[in-house]
Amino acid sequence: MRKVNNYIYVLLIVLINSLAFADCEILNTSFIPDYKESTPKADNAFIFFDASLNMEGFVRKDEINISEVNYNYLRVIDKIPFAVASLSNNQFFQKYFTGIKTITANEVLKTSRPEFYTECPPNIPEGQCHLSKSKISKVLDTISNLISKDQKNLFIIISDLSLSNEELVGKNIEKIKEPFIQALNSDQAIGVFGINSKFNGNIWGLPSGRKYEQAYERPFFIIAIGPDGLVTNFKELIDSEALNQIPDKDYHFNLYSNTLVMNPLTAENFSIKNFIFGKGILENSFYDNVDYAQISFSKRHDPLKVQLDLNNIQVPNTPYLQNISANAEVAELKDDSCREYKLNNENKIKFLIEESQNENLITYNFQDFSNKDSNLLRRGREYVLRVNFIANSIDNQRANWFDEWGYDQTQEDELVNNGVDFFPVLNLSNFGLLLSQIQNENFSAQKLGEVIFLAEIQ
Repeated sequence: MRKVNNYIYVLLIVLINSLAFADCEILNTSFIPDYKESTPKADNAFIFFDASLNMEGFVRKDEINISEVNYNYLRVIDKIPFAVASLSNNQFFQKYFTGIKTITANEVLKTSRPEFYTECPPNIPEGQCHLSKSKISKVLDTISNLISKDQKNLFIIISDLSLSNEELVGKNIEKIKEPFIQALNSDQAIGVFGINSKFNGNIWGLPSGRKYEQAYERPFFIIAIGPDGLVTNFKELIDSEALNQIPDKDYHFNLYSNTLVMNPLTAENFSIKNFIFGKGILENSFYDNVDYAQISFSKRHDPLKVQLDLNNIQVPNTPYLQNISANAEVAELKDDSCREYKLNNENKIKFLIEESQNENLITYNFQDFSNKDSNLLRRGREYVLRVNFIANSIDNQRANWFDEWGYDQTQEDELVNNGVDFFPVLNLSNFGLLLSQIQNENFSAQKLGEVIFLAEIQ
């Protein structure tokens, strides 16, 4: 009979403790990830083909071309109409050079032929077509009137992206910036593809007015603007259908968006693997009725390192989030009580202190004796921490490939005199910098997620 009574007593104690901790608010995660509904199809897709003479070399084949690069422009241009047809209800095709002209689906088939690019617009005098350049600022200005939060449209621009100095100043640069700003502020994304391709033709309109005839390969670009899911779906289709065998050195992609968190931190995906243990620290289940990570600290111990890998959290190909603060809520667990600490905002960030960020890897220190600013918890007690990770800024550095594939007017003579096989893109570096600045200036703080763990401080 005594054994039965003891069993009932123990069961009651466990039940009481379970009920007590069930009422401990900090132990109950309050974070619900904000999953956006996917957009299966765009209402409309608008596709703009650069039809200038500078594009002709991408489609003209020549057996004496010594480059090992494939005719990637031809491979991609053939797949774009089918990709956008599967992603949109309606498709509208345009060619642009000195102006923008609507073309039929049959005319789209000509984008793989030289005559699509050699046909001179009627408003240009005969023999002077090579003196004109297409302006992407005009295309983007047209797109800015069609971007809307209410209507899900997809915009695709195919271009050599050769930007004159004229397009990067005054009203023209505002025409370039405005649709990108509108897209980010409308919860849409901007995808920029850079693809190297075999090239057989002239490059007209260098800053000096000369042409270049010795290029064997040259990059072209696709700019995709639309809902995040549609832009990434478009990339997946182009990758699988046209670029599945292209080397990494010949293909780059960057995504600019204000929806940067794809896999938020939660109690389910944050585990003991996120911790780096030092001396005097071990994993120890000191509460049987709690599933979260539980860690014990001896009297002398190293800091516990908490590590986040942004590659597991962020949308791929986006600039890395930075200045990620860890805002902690803390409660002391004692017997059947849960005493929550009332902390002001300044104190909440002193429990996990950022040690370093190396691109995608961020390391925080917890219980660091060497940091006088950290709020060390008192010994001989057990605690629960609920930590919210908030990104307060973003990497504003342009991707390296914008610099590697670009040149400015001061480098023209060196390129022409050396007779380079790969001819870079005028002002590409400035374009990459402009995108990074737009992303940075329109960024708002984002929550990476919420985690919970227990600490026993001996």
